[in-house]
Amino acid sequence: MKATAASGIAVRGYVSCAIACPYEGAIAPEQVACVAERLFQMGCNEISLGDTVGVGTPGGVQAMLAAVAQRVPIGKLAGHYHDTYGQAIANVYASLEVGIETFDSSVSGLGGCAYAKGATGQRGDRGCRLFAPRSRNRDGRRSRRTGRRRGVHRLQVGVARRFAGGARGAC
Repeated sequence: MKATAASGIAVRGYVSCAIACPYEGAIAPEQVACVAERLFQMGCNEISLGDTVGVGTPGGVQAMLAAVAQRVPIGKLAGHYHDTYGQAIANVYASLEVGIETFDSSVSGLGGCAYAKGATGQRGDRGCRLFAPRSRNRDGRRSRRTGRRRGVHRLQVGVARRFAGGARGAC
């Protein structure tokens, strides 16, 4: 991380399974906040919070974002929402309401999650492009940043107990 910062290379960290895990079930928002804070402290310029399994709801996403925003500036956060149960665009809207302006998307919703059986791809880029420019954030600014940014190196980090200090350890 020091070498990338010295070279002016932006690093984007990822917190996968930020809502639920196919092995552990529901993930506590505070656990996500703890991992996101560690990534921020390590020097990540942006942290993408992923509903990798695609089971998130707007209320659950906002609860997770509220916990993370207490530890990481909201402007450093991004959303990554899979559309397994058709909630991705609603989760994008819920994120816009609290100030998130950057979202991952995929061409026509392609993709999925290799370790979550049945999880579909992310919300399609067209849906995000058509939706986001019409929305306004809390402060009234239009949101226009959708899709992946080029030239940003990504660091994939899941919400793993070993990363967070052990099965029952404090984060």
